[in-house]
Amino acid sequence: MEKYSGKVKEIKLDNDWLYLKVREKDFKIPIIDGSLDILIKNTENQEVGIAYVEKEDNVKINYKRYSNFLKPISIIVNTKYDFNLLSSESEDIEDY
Repeated sequence: MEKYSGKVKEIKLDNDWLYLKVREKDFKIPIIDGSLDILIKNTENQEVGIAYVEKEDNVKINYKRYSNFLKPISIIVNTKYDFNLLSSESEDIEDY
């Protein structure tokens, strides 16, 4: 398995693939039955979904090289925002 890190430049989607461009490398994640087969974690080692990966995020990718594409096995994303447990909105959530 190879490793790569950098800033996400582009994210595209079609019926069969999610395309992720990080610096100068292009990665392809297959979509199988509407799901992505990939492990995505934040820097706190918590599993998160693909929705956490946004353009301009810094990511670390473990991937396998195939003859015609690079397939990420896992991604660690440095999220831009942290959930503030001290905010007034979080108090409303806890009271729910």
